[in-house]
Amino acid sequence: NWCSGRAYMAAGELARAASHLEKALFLAENRGDIPVVAEILSSLVLCQERLPGYTVRQMIESLDRVASRAASTGNVSYRASAVSRLIVLCVRSLQLNRATGLLEEYGRLGRGPDSPESPFLAWYVCLLNHFCGMESHQEGAEAFLPGTADLLDDLRRGVERIEDAKRVAGAFGGSQNNDLIPAGIYLALECAACGFLQSAKIVGRALADAYRPRLEEVLQCWRLCINGILAPRVSEAEKVFWSAQQISRQLDRLLLVWLILRVRQRLEPGGGPGRDAAVAVLLEEMDRHILSGLPPEMAASFESSRLVRERREKLAVFCDDPSAPLVQIRDSAAERAFGGGGGFQGLETIRTDYGMRSDLSWGLEVLDTFASASRVMIISLEGEKHSVLERSVSSKDLPPSPEVVQAARSCEGRHLVVDNFGKTPFGNRFLHAVPLGRRSQGLQPAERRKRVFEGSRDGNYLVVEADLPFDTLSKGRASMLMCFARQIGAALALRDLEQQTWHDGLTGAKISAVWVARLKDDLSSGKVTKERPLAVLMMDLDFFKSVNDTFGHREGDRVLKAFVETVSSTIRPDDMIARLGGEEFGVILEGTSETTAFSVAERIRRKVATSVLRPDRRPVTVSIGIAVAPTHGEIAELVIRRSDIALYHSKDSGRDRCTMWDPSMSSTFTERSPVSLLDTGDPGWDQHISRAVLKIVSSGEATLNSVADEMRNALRCEYLKLESASGERVVFGPEEIQRSIRMQEPGPPGKPVEAMSQDWKYFCLSCALPGGGSMVAAWRASEALPKSLPMIIKAFAGLAAAVLGRSERG
Repeated sequence: NWCSGRAYMAAGELARAASHLEKALFLAENRGDIPVVAEILSSLVLCQERLPGYTVRQMIESLDRVASRAASTGNVSYRASAVSRLIVLCVRSLQLNRATGLLEEYGRLGRGPDSPESPFLAWYVCLLNHFCGMESHQEGAEAFLPGTADLLDDLRRGVERIEDAKRVAGAFGGSQNNDLIPAGIYLALECAACGFLQSAKIVGRALADAYRPRLEEVLQCWRLCINGILAPRVSEAEKVFWSAQQISRQLDRLLLVWLILRVRQRLEPGGGPGRDAAVAVLLEEMDRHILSGLPPEMAASFESSRLVRERREKLAVFCDDPSAPLVQIRDSAAERAFGGGGGFQGLETIRTDYGMRSDLSWGLEVLDTFASASRVMIISLEGEKHSVLERSVSSKDLPPSPEVVQAARSCEGRHLVVDNFGKTPFGNRFLHAVPLGRRSQGLQPAERRKRVFEGSRDGNYLVVEADLPFDTLSKGRASMLMCFARQIGAALALRDLEQQTWHDGLTGAKISAVWVARLKDDLSSGKVTKERPLAVLMMDLDFFKSVNDTFGHREGDRVLKAFVETVSSTIRPDDMIARLGGEEFGVILEGTSETTAFSVAERIRRKVATSVLRPDRRPVTVSIGIAVAPTHGEIAELVIRRSDIALYHSKDSGRDRCTMWDPSMSSTFTERSPVSLLDTGDPGWDQHISRAVLKIVSSGEATLNSVADEMRNALRCEYLKLESASGERVVFGPEEIQRSIRMQEPGPPGKPVEAMSQDWKYFCLSCALPGGGSMVAAWRASEALPKSLPMIIKAFAGLAAAVLGRSERG
């Protein structure tokens, strides 16, 4: 079980890994193998920490059970190991009352912070002492993370010494200790909160370099904190820290929330009085929560510390008495920041360019913006089970918290508001839950939906969470929430009806006709351009017939369904997967370049290969072919055909691989011996060139700018420079390309010269114009370009010279 758990962790299957590790821990306890128990316990905590949506409170519950079993064994070392990890988790979640009690119990076991069972415990005690303005020297802390005590002393004195930060940063290089990750992030955030930005960046950069190869072991909120510390602009850092704060709050990592709020208060990105008031009020709430959990001596030291006094001074801008009750402080801050609550996001701030989004997705996105929410989602309750049906894009991919589920169960057919501010630090500060009715009742009148809830709590609920101290949906804005709820409820019911007609009944993927219609609409709408391409993936399960032959068609159907679920979890919500027939599937990826499309295809291939889909647990592999519009075609049938050709190339090359289409494997068109102007091998591109030629020739008043613009669009190049015989010049494209090809000399008329840019990122063709002047065009070196391109450049050079010469004579 221990080996299986570690293998599943390496494969990223954390739920299975946790199950096996819990069994292994129980068996090791029964054998009395304490050294092995300690190692398995460490692996289990790491696994639970990485489980999506697994909160610190859940980890504490699990460790409580372990600690209880350890107490029954009578083994002091095992009990001390479990208690030390409980103390650390309580500190991370700011359950300081509990942490203090556990420290006393730890002392009764004859252990101190520097005991060998807990090399990290002394470090957290050292950090806690620093927060309270007390001496922070602990031998165990230095053994765990060298340089900690000196760096914290620098922070306490307000003197930045770069060498101390570098000493801490040096401890991360080559370390395999995952307990160092949060410790380093806490130190980096504390440096940033105290204004030691250079020290924060030194530690943050060391963390990024050390753990980049093992990025899957770093939680999303930790990665965001590192990105925020290293962000080059204050506005960018503010956005990243805001996201990290929301995720940390939802995972009960309150120490991280507190540190992030302190950094955000230091940033001052210019978000207006509302943003500053919210940060100041949330910090006061967190400070008071910390005070309530500290022993009297530490509490007095914490309250009198310089940093707490500074935060109170900033809070005084928004209220007359910072020592008043929290609710009174909040109301006063709202009055001063918003003038009575009128300063929240208005309808004028809502984006309308949501493209191909459904009515349901659009409604959630608009509500997210209108409410300044941290999460907007629709959850479904069925008995004791719950699931997320839909969520806004900005909502983090985390399961609903226990508070959300409890709020939905408590609705009883009405709009429910939960105000957590000043009551509990866990969960978002405000939560709104609105019943939408059962799936089958979504289009029924409101009275009917209400009767449904009178007899059962099962159904769908709209949930809006906001990590702000102010209720952004209060007073008159609550009626807007009900309008959104009615629109979202109707859209959800309509989607359920569409599911029955647009989706494959077996796998849940779209049917072929819907998928092809979507592709045709995208390509004909004009939204697919070289700057915003569209990718098509054709996928076929390898040797799928053997599954049906060995286990029967029912098991084969289950494998197909599991395959669709695996792919759907890998692509974006707006991407579309369809079953095209048998075991062949297609995916449409909007706004996806060739490089990104290949990366997505590889991610799908690897995830399918590492997922357990077959009953005998043997791997299932998939072959994938890729084509990208408009580069590989502008007609749906052509793009599908070329992705299909690439798919069969993957099959012929040994299966379980991804292949990007290129002209060398195309059998769609026959080769032509003479190369003409309109012969690129791509009918869509040929037609584009033809139209450009007609526009240039038929234009009555051709200018250098208009000719260059048509030529750049027709050639699909990243950069184009056109110079007339008189020396007039037009340049289209980024300056970085112009700098990298500035030494490029044009070839003589009729003989284009090929070259690469200085940074080898771009392929260039240059040609002199007959009668004087020149043109230079550049494409990305990674692009597959037709062999006839030099002839096309030559033809365009002659055309430009003729048209511009005609204009000058006129």
